[in-house]
Amino acid sequence: MDIFYDHIILIHEIHSEVEMLDVSEKDKKEMVQLIEETIHQRILHIILDHLHKDHHEEFLTRFQAAPQDGALLDFLKGKVADIEERIKEAAEEVKYELLKELRKHTSK
Repeated sequence: MDIFYDHIILIHEIHSEVEMLDVSEKDKKEMVQLIEETIHQRILHIILDHLHKDHHEEFLTRFQAAPQDGALLDFLKGKVADIEERIKEAAEEVKYELLKELRKHTSK
């Protein structure tokens, strides 16, 4: 599923690490899905932490209706200073944590 912030987070490095694991394709697919869900949850948490509570319902309603809509980022930019950078930083933190764990298992 495409999400309005996909162009900010770039998770191809994690996909590459998962591909190097000596596990079944089914397990790799499940791992990628879990990783993407983890990043998604962290990003939503960051957005809601920085977005004023008065705007939560509107954002979540719009996001649920069309998660790929680029206008969501415009909406957030109008409400939260540096939201793109905050999303990128959150994604980078999660990617770093997950890659560190994956590398423990690929280097064995």
